Amino acid sequence: MTEITDFLIQYWHAAIVFFLLLVISIDFIVRFAQPGRLLGKALQTAIQALKDIRQRGSGNIVELSEIERSAMSSPALSHLWTEYVKTLHPQSADGDHGQRRITCWRATALAESFFSEQAIVDTRLKTEYYKHVPGILTGLGIIGTFSGLIIGLG
Repeated sequence: MTEITDFLIQYWHAAIVFFLLLVISIDFIVRFAQPGRLLGKALQTAIQALKDIRQRGSGNIVELSEIERSAMSSPALSHLWTEYVKTLHPQSADGDHGQRRITCWRATALAESFFSEQAIVDTRLKTEYYKHVPGILTGLGIIGTFSGLIIGLG
């Protein structure tokens, strides 16, 4: 036990850098990698559901509630879909028996405005912090290098 204590006392700076790297790595896995994997699965499910709806639709008008129920049910997409649906307006025409039916939907805003990479991925995963991690690691490397030099010269 005293050998480990002596080693830690002699190389305390390396232990601090190792501890900081460990904390950053665990934080990355818990707050970014795991939620990112879950978000990826949710997006794959939504894409597959939209493909299925498109194949079944065969050019016919699609009910918006069907899209909401099957493709936009994940928390990542439900709020965005709710906001986008507000921009959709039905276009109607007279049917065979004189009844008005919806022939298409017109949007007053582009879907890309709502379903952007920033809205779906960056905001949910808080990627702004992880864009700075390389700089943090570089700073730790510089601090470790100079503390090692100072200790070595001492």
